[in-house]
Amino acid sequence: MHGERHPELHEVARCYRAIRADIEPHLVEEERVLFPAIEKLATSTTVPTFGFGSIGNPISTMLSDHDDLGALLRDLRAATADFTVPGDGCASYTALFEGLEQLEADTHLHVHKENNVLFPRVVLLEERLGS
Repeated sequence: MHGERHPELHEVARCYRAIRADIEPHLVEEERVLFPAIEKLATSTTVPTFGFGSIGNPISTMLSDHDDLGALLRDLRAATADFTVPGDGCASYTALFEGLEQLEADTHLHVHKENNVLFPRVVLLEERLGS
């Protein structure tokens, strides 16, 4: 609706599509590979054998994915001028930007919990079980 007056919305749409293309397979990999491995590790008395080697290997992939996602979120923030709705933006425009800002906040929280809480604990657990 606002695309003609606000061509920056095309960049917002591109950023959103890129974020979805990045995060959806990431979440699937967490659910299908990483989290089951973590659960197996947490219920073991010795280091289980995984097809991917150390639990640090998929964690490294997740950390790299998180970095990539952070760059995409920065692009989205730039495209929205820090989620600033222009003066002629309607309620739908406002709701869109509020939703995108919430997506950014939720994603940063997800990344923080994994990078700074879960992953270090899992790596430490594997080290303890291996010694």
